[in-house]
This record gives sequence, C-alpha cells and structure tokens, in this order.
Amino acid sequence: MDSRWTTGTGRWGSTLPPGRPNRKELSLMSHTAYAGVDVSQADLVVTLLDAQGQPLLSHLKRPNHTAGAREIADRLAQEAQAHGCTRLRLGLEATHVYWLPAALLWHDFTWPQDLEVEIGGLNPHAIKAFRDSLDADREKTDDLDAEAIALHLMVPCHRLSPPLPDPYLAWQRLTRTRFTLARQLGAEKTRALGWLWLLASDYTTHPPFSDLFGTAAQDLLLHFDFPEAVTDLAPQELSTFLQQHSRNHFPDPDGKAAQVQAALHTAYPLSPEFRQALRFVLRHTLQHLASLENLLQHLDQRIAQAVGDADRPLRSIPGLGPVLAAGLLAELGPPDRFPTEAAVAR
Repeated sequence: MDSRWTTGTGRWGSTLPPGRPNRKELSLMSHTAYAGVDVSQADLVVTLLDAQGQPLLSHLKRPNHTAGAREIADRLAQEAQAHGCTRLRLGLEATHVYWLPAALLWHDFTWPQDLEVEIGGLNPHAIKAFRDSLDADREKTDDLDAEAIALHLMVPCHRLSPPLPDPYLAWQRLTRTRFTLARQLGAEKTRALGWLWLLASDYTTHPPFSDLFGTAAQDLLLHFDFPEAVTDLAPQELSTFLQQHSRNHFPDPDGKAAQVQAALHTAYPLSPEFRQALRFVLRHTLQHLASLENLLQHLDQRIAQAVGDADRPLRSIPGLGPVLAAGLLAELGPPDRFPTEAAVAR
C-alpha cells in the first residue's frame, strides 16, 4: 500500500482519511497528477501534486479570467508531461458561480493527446470538512486550500462533478433562478402577513378571504388606509367594492363585507405613526410580490420555450408538472452521465 494512505504529506503533516484504492486504481494513481484549484472572484490559485502527494507545482496564482485560466492549463499540461503523468485530475472548489467559466474553458481546452484529463467541481462543504480532518487548527491561505483540494482528489471515492454541457447548463440556470424567486416570494408573503397581523390580528388569524393576497384582498390594502378606513366604510359601499374588484366572485358580497369588518374591529389600538409606517411597508411589499409573480410567469414561459418536449418523459409521472420536470432534467443532465437507471435514481 502506498505510504501516503497512512502518513501525511506536504505541509499538512496529518493522516488522510481512509479510501483504500483497488489494484486497478493503484495502477492509475501511479501515473496521475492531482491539481487543486482554490477559486475566488478575482483569482485562481493552483497546486499540483504527484502520486506521492509531493508538489509538482505550487504558488501558481492567476486572474480568474480567460487568459489566466488558459495560462494555468498550459502550465498544468507542461508539468504533468514533464513528470511522466498520463492522467490529470483537476478539481475546483465550486464557489458560488466563480468556478464555472474556468471549468468550462478547461473542459474544452486542447489538452495533449497522451494526457487523460478529468475536470469537475467539488462541494465546498465537503472540502471544508476534509481540510478540517487534516488539521482543524491550520492557518487558512489560498495555497494551503489549493493543496487540500488536491489531496482530496487523491482519495478514490471522492468524485468530481463535471460542468454540465449545453443546453442543460442553460436550463439549470433558468430553473435555479425560478427556485430562488419562488423562495423569495414565500418569504415576502410571510413578511406581509406579519405586517397585516400587526394592523389587524384577527384578519390573519381568522381570514375573511381564502387568499389574503388575492385581487380583492390586495385592493383593499392598496385603496384604503387599512384597517380603520375599511372599518368606517358603509357596509353596502364595502360590499360593492368587493364585488367589483373580485369580478363578481363572491356569491354573498354583503356577508363577505360583514366578515371583513368583523375581523377588523378587534385590531390593537396602534399609534397613528406606527400604523402609517406599517401601511407603507405593506404596500411596498405587495408591489414587490406583484413584481416577483410577474417574473415567475416570464420565467415559466422561458423555461417551457427552452426545454420544449425534452421533459415529456418526466411529465408523464403523476404529480410532476412542467416546472418541476424541467428542474429535474436540468439537475440530472445528459442521460449518458449515468451507467444504469439505478444510478439515476440514486
């Protein structure tokens, strides 16, 4: 067994976690170089280790742009070949979006024909846990982080996640953006309900509408100084308002008006200044909600246009609509990434 699996190497001086390679993996490893890339918005910092965990290249720092990434690829290819390596594992810490352009460039880079290159991102949480397992009290520098990533790549069970090809990459950006906006929408609704509760607690605890963010309910908040102006309305005037703004949705508008006013009579007697502040933030929150809902509608249309019929097999599964099916398709990527159907399920 290679001694590096039981003793530390490089500047870490600590034991690598267990990950015993088989005979075939040992043969591959003996001719493999491991490049760890610490990524930030501004820079790419690289350490290249040989099969014994000894540095072949370190302190290589280049700007995180096209020219810098290409220079790094040239240097890695030169060093790997100069030391007789036939295989290169190149891993980047998948930090925010900053790792992706370099990974895509290196994926399409013209590497030497006799050098097999594996490129992919690594989960930042997994990298942090691995670094801490090596030395929890370590100093934190970009060079040490890059070396830790390279050491992480030396453990056979640590797999790389290659960047998705088009069109999956584009689909993923659209569907992940939609997911983020949907979460924002939910958070904004929760905030709005809090402002409403402060203005009239029973209005949210025992809501007179099935949807407090429906058209008629929102128009009440936008057209009147809620809640006192709504409480002071003549019942027939409120009934007419609800009927008009709900497009005759309520079968008993008089009863609905009575429900609304009953829910407002128990409101806490807040100071005028505080009520005005609450109304201000509530109205702007409602405008933000409308903007988010509009963005979601446009995103749904764009996702449907981009994905087309590619997600039809997934949409045949009960409970999977077009948005969720497109999201699953984008995250799974090309079917040929998986050796078996069971691997897809896992």
